[in-house]
Amino acid sequence: MTDIHNRIKQRRKISKLTQQCLADRLLLSKTAISQWERGLNKPSAAVLSDLCKVLNVDEEWLLTGKDVADSSCYAAFMAPFFAGVKVSAGYGCVSDHSTSKLFPVPRCAIKSQSNFNDICCFVASGDSMNPILLDGSVVAVNTADKDVRDGKMYVIRQNDLLRVKFLSRFPNELHVQSANPAYPVEVYVKEGINEVDVIGHVFWYSSVSL
Repeated sequence: MTDIHNRIKQRRKISKLTQQCLADRLLLSKTAISQWERGLNKPSAAVLSDLCKVLNVDEEWLLTGKDVADSSCYAAFMAPFFAGVKVSAGYGCVSDHSTSKLFPVPRCAIKSQSNFNDICCFVASGDSMNPILLDGSVVAVNTADKDVRDGKMYVIRQNDLLRVKFLSRFPNELHVQSANPAYPVEVYVKEGINEVDVIGHVFWYSSVSL
């Protein structure tokens, strides 16, 4: 049986999180995480529950090493969730900067993702992606995956607008398409292509709205 500092380090690495990423999700400093893993300090009762959610473990196991490490209660990856930032599934939505919370993304959905540190969630707003995305659906985005693959869904930025759309590349053209046929395909050429900043690939989305 290992000590709590070893269990924290073990589960952090299994979850593919850096010390800084874990600290950010718990609104703590990297130094605090380092002290836990070196056995110089222990998580307080106030932060223990959130720590277990992020690491997807049971509190009893983290504290004592008893029972299995994986908790059925937390069979999800807890991704940073910018609840105050809405990505438009319409003609555009101004983004608001906000502190991230946590949102559960199914583990099966992130198996193919290479870097968990770059995963985050936003709220989709509007009806242009109906019936795939509802107004208020949550989208999970891998911000390290920016290469456009034809027909895949991405979050993009145009000036101060964040949008979620299907993207397709053609010779000297970028097509930005909605799921709702009421919205026409947008075609960008030459310098206009550079005005479309790809934030990341949408690899999962909720089937219900918040």
